[in-house]
Amino acid sequence: MVDAQTIPISSGGMVLAPQSGDEMSEDPQLTRTTPLSVPTRLQVKFWGTRGSIPVSGAGYERYGGNTVCVSLTSDSGHLFIFDAGSGIRPLGVDLQQQARGPHGHPAVGYLCLSHSHWDHIQGFPFFKPAFAPHAQLGIIGCSDRTQTLVNLLAGQQEWSYFPVPLASLPAHLKFYAMCGGECRLDGADLATLLQKHTLPSLAFRLKLGGWNFVYASDNEPLSPPTLGDSLLGYDVIDQRLVEFARGADLLVHDAQYTMDEYLQHIGWGHNTPEVAVDTAILAGVKRLALFHHDPEHSDAQLDAMLARAQARARRLAGDQLEVFSARDGLEVTL
Repeated sequence: MVDAQTIPISSGGMVLAPQSGDEMSEDPQLTRTTPLSVPTRLQVKFWGTRGSIPVSGAGYERYGGNTVCVSLTSDSGHLFIFDAGSGIRPLGVDLQQQARGPHGHPAVGYLCLSHSHWDHIQGFPFFKPAFAPHAQLGIIGCSDRTQTLVNLLAGQQEWSYFPVPLASLPAHLKFYAMCGGECRLDGADLATLLQKHTLPSLAFRLKLGGWNFVYASDNEPLSPPTLGDSLLGYDVIDQRLVEFARGADLLVHDAQYTMDEYLQHIGWGHNTPEVAVDTAILAGVKRLALFHHDPEHSDAQLDAMLARAQARARRLAGDQLEVFSARDGLEVTL
């Protein structure tokens, strides 16, 4: 079923579920010949951790320079991708190599888009599984009738910008509008939460096999924080996100600016490591990944930001919270 306001479908496998407010309009589950079993291990991998624009050079060797993309996979075949910055290109290369292996199969999974800012979608035209005829990708994000998910992705693949239009991609792409609420995909419970940002930006919570993973990029404090010797209050921290992330095994949280930088960027839609730490403590999170690094921040600057965040976590929560800074290529087992 194709939304009447999307681009016409002439050669690929795109389907857009009809959109009605904030609810999922039909079952978003992809077709599988055999349902996936409950996993015994989940793997999170960071393929891109920068915000705004990719960077390269000697100052970025350890943390990397790709824009945001995170994958969550399981030992039973689950595939969830969070955002499609330039980091989705090496992920796609990896998936295609797996598909060509002796026991390989085409990629089947879900792409969860927090929002449509360029650093979150710019890698999609270079995602190799989108060019594989038997691959299936369910694309989930927040949109409305005037600017659907199809149109948002198709815009950057117009002939003026890219040689292959979205409608010509041979993979089977299914689009679902989800601006809140939850659904069940391959036995996993996926929930969404709208955050404070310059556009509607979704946080995602995935519960699967007894683990709880939360991806909360691109969010901003409710008001400018003033640091002290106690946790920040709910005038700064979004209590809805605290409850949304309650007890998570891993929280990936926006931490683009230092405190001084944030005061120069109020209203830009991003956060600080200190707010991320306090949010994680209030939510009882086990591990916190600082994410969406500013392109101006070198490895040394990110080290310093991490050290301050870890010191704050120790002071306010003892050894209850592990804090690390995400980097390209980092793998975390849940």
